[in-house]
Amino acid sequence: MLKIETMIRIKNHNQKELFAPWDFLSPKRKKMLSESWAGLFQEEILHKLPVKELSAYFNSGFGRPTKELHTVLGILIIQQMFDLTDEETVNQLAFNMQWHYALNLTEESDDAKYICPKTLWNMRKIVIENALDELLFSNITQHLVSIFNVDTNKQRIDSVHIKSNMRKLGRITIFTSAINKFLVNMKRSHKNLFDTIDQKIIDTYLSEKSFSFGSLKLTH
Repeated sequence: MLKIETMIRIKNHNQKELFAPWDFLSPKRKKMLSESWAGLFQEEILHKLPVKELSAYFNSGFGRPTKELHTVLGILIIQQMFDLTDEETVNQLAFNMQWHYALNLTEESDDAKYICPKTLWNMRKIVIENALDELLFSNITQHLVSIFNVDTNKQRIDSVHIKSNMRKLGRITIFTSAINKFLVNMKRSHKNLFDTIDQKIIDTYLSEKSFSFGSLKLTH
């Protein structure tokens, strides 16, 4: 296995910071962020990303440091969520506060909030060629199923094999079904919070259609 000689950077997102990094926001804006998809991503997904598995494809040496690996994997997921081009992804990472909150990027530096298109492409290539996209999809889907109490016994018997679409359909949203289920449950159990969600997100992910996700098919 060919490894890239570099300094590996992994941040411990389970460790509490000495100063609350988001206290510069007004209470209402901070509440909006924490109750949006970005809050869910930071709290439930970011620390679950398989960074150790990704780090196995790098040698810890004296080369140029990697981008922080949670950030890299998070960028790849969110890019697929919103069906963005690489150029659009670079711009969103640079300027979108929801992305910063979701990825827990608390410092104002190019190192934290900028990724060049070439690095984005190279990292996606490593993930896909080493089947980490399947691991990524499987781990996070299982976690979301658990926290939202999705009954997987109701899925079709011939649809129990779940695959990531990142390698086959790079612009297809890899979290459509999970987000759809999340919105359905929120609408049912927390209508007041559901009413605060941007209508664009509801229109995109909550419909009466069936959703295909790899070979998993969910209907409602």
